[in-house]
Amino acid sequence: MAGILSGHVVLAAATKGVALGSNVPVATFTDSNAADTAAGFTATIDWGDGTQTVGTITGSNGSFAIDGTHTYASDGNFTVATTVVRLADNASIHNSGSVAVDDSDVLTAQGTSLSGDPGSPLTNVTVATFTDSDGAALAGDFTATVDWGDGTRTAATVTGSNGSFAVTDSHTYAFAGQDTITVTLVDPVHGSANTVAIGTATIGLSTQVSLASATERLALSPNTVVAHIIDGHHADTAGSFTATIDWGDGVTSVGTITGSNGSFSVEGGHTYADEGNFDVTATVVRISDATSVSATQTVVVNDSDFLTAHGTTLIAPAGQAQTNVTVATFSDTDLAALASEFVATIDWGDGVTSVGTIAGSNGSFTVAGNHTYAATSPDTITVTMEEPAPATAVATATSFRFDHVDQPPVNTVPGTQNALNHTDLAIAGFSVTDPDANTLTTTLHVDHGTLALTAAGGTSVSGSGTGTVTLVGSVAQVDATLGNNVVYTSHYGFFGTDTLTMTSNDNGGKGAGGVLTDTDKVAINVGPSAALPQFAGYEVMDFHLV
Repeated sequence: MAGILSGHVVLAAATKGVALGSNVPVATFTDSNAADTAAGFTATIDWGDGTQTVGTITGSNGSFAIDGTHTYASDGNFTVATTVVRLADNASIHNSGSVAVDDSDVLTAQGTSLSGDPGSPLTNVTVATFTDSDGAALAGDFTATVDWGDGTRTAATVTGSNGSFAVTDSHTYAFAGQDTITVTLVDPVHGSANTVAIGTATIGLSTQVSLASATERLALSPNTVVAHIIDGHHADTAGSFTATIDWGDGVTSVGTITGSNGSFSVEGGHTYADEGNFDVTATVVRISDATSVSATQTVVVNDSDFLTAHGTTLIAPAGQAQTNVTVATFSDTDLAALASEFVATIDWGDGVTSVGTIAGSNGSFTVAGNHTYAATSPDTITVTMEEPAPATAVATATSFRFDHVDQPPVNTVPGTQNALNHTDLAIAGFSVTDPDANTLTTTLHVDHGTLALTAAGGTSVSGSGTGTVTLVGSVAQVDATLGNNVVYTSHYGFFGTDTLTMTSNDNGGKGAGGVLTDTDKVAINVGPSAALPQFAGYEVMDFHLV
């Protein structure tokens, strides 16, 4: 029984000038008789552009594809039709579908630079060039439009071949200046190919200030480029012009002109005395016809100062007036800066802020102020020195105020002690005083024995029973613990002189001056006990079997 045939075109897109591969499916069809083979059919393909080819049929089990190869010469929409004939009974099916063929052109454009004078025609000048990846494209395939940058748009002429083209046109500018020429190229014949080229037209004489920034009191060298000149007369030389520079701070100087072929620079040197924004104006005169052009631009002159702050320590008892007292010092990289250029504020740390007095020169300054503290120390003083806007130099110093200078701890130790080997010796006479310590740390250390103490009054004791004992607490607490007697025991078998070292640390105290300590030593002579004879030159260690 003959099978029923049905199918449809599956090819939907192609690219102009790019061959479809031989294995690209153009259409598919089905046969209800699964016994039919691909060899039992023939196929033809009408590509819709006047070309017909024989298709190749692949597949089996009632499912087949029609493959074909073709190259479209142009872009557009084409109706592709396929015809399949079954040889056994001449049964046939016809299917069609639309194929969109895209443009293969890739255009690359380059603008040009033109020059001339107002009122003088630019005739048949090249305003752009472009290349086309499609070497078969014709100049007549394209249209070009020129926007001359002065409000005028015209249609241009495209010439060339083999993928290389030029756009030419004519125009007359009415005024001097520099205009942007925009050339738009379109391929309306083949669809989507288009590109834009940007060029310039320099008409007459023009100048533009290029200098944008400087630094106060830092000289701009004489060859600093201040402005650029564009000249439509390419025969003019640097000697054809004169230039003056108004620096915007009341100073005007003569500029030096360099360059050739219609492109020149105005150079000049200057030193700004202060920072700020200044309008710099460059004026250029062409000597031959007295044509004059000028341009102005704001130049930002930056601050040259870099301040470094240094804090101090102030001894200021409560209720005692401090007059013209130095609270901070500052250094400045700008050695020419004056004290009068700065302002200073002092935050005294007790809720009061005042204006500081600045003195100094050659990059070294002090800030002083007047104040009376109502309460006891300590306080943190914050001093800020800055140069008023538009300057940016600023620095902040942190200083500290105390009522008095920190007093050190003072140890009291007993004289030389005598002990028997490995026998406890209670040593009295240790004490410590400090009028302004918040927390005191006292350490007792021996080299050839152990020390034992019992804490008193809340003192923290660590290391009791070892060679180093540490006491932490208030002065009264530590002193009370020392008063409970220090018990020394030499190492088993040690004979000779041991040294007990006592060190007290006030951890900074309440006054100025930082951490203060006191260290004292006690000699302990260790002799033999009745239970252990002395062996000269040896120290018997204490061993325990476990």
